[in-house]
Amino acid sequence: MKNREILLLAVIAIGLGGCVPKFDKLSELKEYDIKKEVENSKSSFVDDKSELKAKWWEIFGDKQLDALISKAINDAPSIKSVEARYNAANSVTEALKAETMPQISAKSSASRERFSENDFLPPPFGGGYYSRYQIGGALEYDFDFWNAKERQIKSQKSLVLMQKASLEVTRLAISSGICELYLSWNFDEKRLEILHQSLAIAQEALGALDTKYKTGLTNKSALNEQEIKISKISQQINALKRTIEGKKEEICILAGEHPSEIEKLKKPKIKDDIKVPLPKNIYLDILSKRADVSVQKQLLLAKAGKIDVAKTSFYPNINLSSFIGLNSLFGATELLKSASFAPNGQVAFSLPIFDWGERKAMLNESVNEYNSQVFEYNSLVIKAANEIVGVLKKSKQLELQIKSHKEEMKARKSNEKIALNRLKTGLDGKLPYLSTKIDTLQGLFNESELQNESVLLQISLIKALGGGYTDSADYVAKE
Repeated sequence: MKNREILLLAVIAIGLGGCVPKFDKLSELKEYDIKKEVENSKSSFVDDKSELKAKWWEIFGDKQLDALISKAINDAPSIKSVEARYNAANSVTEALKAETMPQISAKSSASRERFSENDFLPPPFGGGYYSRYQIGGALEYDFDFWNAKERQIKSQKSLVLMQKASLEVTRLAISSGICELYLSWNFDEKRLEILHQSLAIAQEALGALDTKYKTGLTNKSALNEQEIKISKISQQINALKRTIEGKKEEICILAGEHPSEIEKLKKPKIKDDIKVPLPKNIYLDILSKRADVSVQKQLLLAKAGKIDVAKTSFYPNINLSSFIGLNSLFGATELLKSASFAPNGQVAFSLPIFDWGERKAMLNESVNEYNSQVFEYNSLVIKAANEIVGVLKKSKQLELQIKSHKEEMKARKSNEKIALNRLKTGLDGKLPYLSTKIDTLQGLFNESELQNESVLLQISLIKALGGGYTDSADYVAKE
């Protein structure tokens, strides 16, 4: 085929190529769309100059907690599963890159067949049995004028970065989950100590009541009431112990540890009055600080890439294939002779003219997948903004409640001090004083619950802030 004929065919192919139909592609929310929502709440908190670090759990100052989380985010089965998906996505990218290069392969074959007597070859060839031998190399190359493969690669790279961000999402879920359980366990232990102190005082009060009962100064009903109080405290102690064991079990599950590791866990040693550093101007870069938002963003880019690939199907393309080798019909001994040299080449034009709407349907499918992903992305962005604002507001309200509780504790301790003075001066007996001591311990028990809630809110804030993650290097798929 002459060059002029090839050029003519190419012009015809381009002329006959279809046009990309119009389609509605939605837009995702941008940083500035939610910036104001979070910025409006900044008056309810004070910005800190410090930054939330990747190993944020170290601020609690517990070596056992540090070791648990560090091991879990590297070795837990759920982490290894995501890492495997990340590696698989990378492998797909490499495979797509290989397809952009000319495909060269070695081919050989041997066949035996009977030629029909009623075909184009007359006897004696027709009706005879012959063996065909072939050996050589083949080359195929798709010119890909519209960069369909490059767009596929770009889309796949977004999926790779999505898996990388998914790894950080899983790490944050594991670290925050372990930390929540561990810190709750810490406050459970404190409440357990308070309950044991209350039990000891209640038993002391029972002894005092028993003495009064024996001297006729009180009745059996008072003794029974005190025994009920002791029983209730004992039940609280046993229930709290079961809760602690359950949390230790859940910690081991999250960390990917065997049940035997539970017994090795020691009581937590968490620093008191821990405050999570609140990054300055947090409302300026919400989207780049959350791995789950990055996951949705990369999925969005991948879906956009599928639209670009679908658009290329509306245009014609050229494929080149050739075979250089030896072909013999007269035995294997003749195969390696120069007379058996049989090169051939083919130029194929794809002409997307009539496909009965297949390409349009595929494009619409890609557009609808993209639009669906836009809604998923926008939903997560709105959720992120609400989580941050919600946690900040709850923290502010809890601070007010803790402040009120501190005033309450002053009154409880004051009553205990007054009861002690009356006991020392002989104005009252021992029972009123013991009652105020239990009342003070109940206040400390309630205070511990508030502190637990406060710490869990801090963990929620850490999750809302992305746990020290930044996608500055991964936010856009690299070429």
